[in-house]
Amino acid sequence: MKKYNFIIFALSLLGIIIGYSLVAYPETLGVCKVGDISCLDNSFLIFGLGRPLAITSFFVFLVSIILSFARNEVFRSWLNFAKWFLPLSIIGIIIAPTQTHNLFLVDPFDKQFASLFLSAIFFLVSLLIIAIKSWRLRKSAKA
Repeated sequence: MKKYNFIIFALSLLGIIIGYSLVAYPETLGVCKVGDISCLDNSFLIFGLGRPLAITSFFVFLVSIILSFARNEVFRSWLNFAKWFLPLSIIGIIIAPTQTHNLFLVDPFDKQFASLFLSAIFFLVSLLIIAIKSWRLRKSAKA
């Protein structure tokens, strides 16, 4: 199981690097022309891919670090959750609008908000699964 955790760790680190690069260096990567401010505000690769990828990968990265200290049984329980939650959240992020324009000052729901919201849920539920499974294993080992 440690091999799978390392793969998750490496992929999430790669996702952070790619997502951050798209957001921080769009001119260098050829996403935007140098000095084109409108591209920085409207680019799908920045708002639709870069930020959601960096945000989601960051939370998966944190969970993979925590799981590196957990027992295999804890990892398997978490993997059962992650196998269905991550694909569903990716679908949710894909179908969310890149940017919303409304009359209010706050954009209620876009890809960035969807990725932040779903990643936070993923992180909190992952922490609960890890904590509860670890506690149960420790409790059964003492009995």
